[in-house]
Amino acid sequence: MKILAVDDDEFILELLTEALNNVGLSDITLATSAEHAIDCVRNAASPYQCILLDIQMPGMNGIDLCKWLRRQDRYNETPIIMITSLSDKAYIDRAFSSGASDYVTKPFDLTELGSRVRIAQRQIQTNNRLSQKKFEVKAIGAQLEDVYRVELSDAVHITDVAGVIDMLALENYLLKMQRGDLYATSLVAFRIANVAELYARSHANILFRDILADTVESVINSMHGINRMTAYAGNGIFVSLVSDFGDLDVPELETECNQMLADLGAVTASGRRIDITIKMGARTRFGVTHSGKAALNHLHSVIADLLIPPETPSDMHQRDTGNSPGFIGTLSKTVQRLLGDTTR
Repeated sequence: MKILAVDDDEFILELLTEALNNVGLSDITLATSAEHAIDCVRNAASPYQCILLDIQMPGMNGIDLCKWLRRQDRYNETPIIMITSLSDKAYIDRAFSSGASDYVTKPFDLTELGSRVRIAQRQIQTNNRLSQKKFEVKAIGAQLEDVYRVELSDAVHITDVAGVIDMLALENYLLKMQRGDLYATSLVAFRIANVAELYARSHANILFRDILADTVESVINSMHGINRMTAYAGNGIFVSLVSDFGDLDVPELETECNQMLADLGAVTASGRRIDITIKMGARTRFGVTHSGKAALNHLHSVIADLLIPPETPSDMHQRDTGNSPGFIGTLSKTVQRLLGDTTR
């Protein structure tokens, strides 16, 4: 795995190198400033696969560098781990909002850091097939639909809507929260009610991604500034952290969002209208006692409560022909992993 480590402290860079070497990673480029890092990115023959960033650096800081990286086509999904002495919640919020995938505070344990990078490596391996095809598509444009095909249960990373982060980043963010950090913060989940139909009609490709992006953008806009961060969990389900200091009426929000989506007038390539309908879950507060693992468990519980086993295209056909086997479904792969993982 090709790694870029950025820190203005050369001693920290030595420790990072040691931690990475301990887990068998040696392809490491060191940069002592954000400006140096940008030069490395621009001159690299191939993209870096994982980036470690300090926040506090002279000149451009790590948060601004993270934002810059996310604007680069080759780095909008690359794992970015913030490594900093700043443990204040405000900095953690800013880091994840700027696009960070994980956050490690100094002084860091070498073994723990190595484990975090290994997790990032597994994420890279999961996305590798799709990433390779994205580069190949320039030469084989006819395969574009297949390149962007997703499973209904996939927690698709939506990169072009402000306020949206990926599901893994949201999980890592909650794990960083201490007791009281989530005071005055609520969780709101919502789902696309007709997601199975939309998935089938979009042939599981770019159009489905556009439907997801249009949906979450409409909801965030209807929240009028109180959304802190939103992630997509798969199966048409989104989860949002919202501030309790704003006025949010959930039934009113649902009505406003559905009206906005109706006015959007989305259509398929053939001109057929696409009707998107959302269903909001209840607004639940974390409270002062939720932190770390408890907050993550609360997130998973809210997702599970909102999850309705989706119909497959085959189920829809059987239902339409009167041969439905009944209401049988399974949790999404994402939720199965989340609810089944007791070690995190």
